[in-house]
Amino acid sequence: MNDFFFGLGNGSVSAREAARIRKAIKSTGESASFVQYCEPGCRCGYGCRGSCKACQRYWFATGNYGEPHNSRVARAVMAAVGEIKTK
Repeated sequence: MNDFFFGLGNGSVSAREAARIRKAIKSTGESASFVQYCEPGCRCGYGCRGSCKACQRYWFATGNYGEPHNSRVARAVMAAVGEIKTK
């Protein structure tokens, strides 16, 4: 089985904000997870190594069970999480 990704965004999320997001996901009772990823290399042009802020991404993932499950999970999680604050 593959995963269903939703709520993709750009930016770095603090540990405190990530904890808030994970707690909100848990409150929905859904089996979704919050993923943070830093793409390799530099995209801002200043030669960053390992933590270029332009390369920071985040998204949510859950099992891909098709519709209407995917949309229901995405709506529930995004409503519980609300606005995501990035650095």
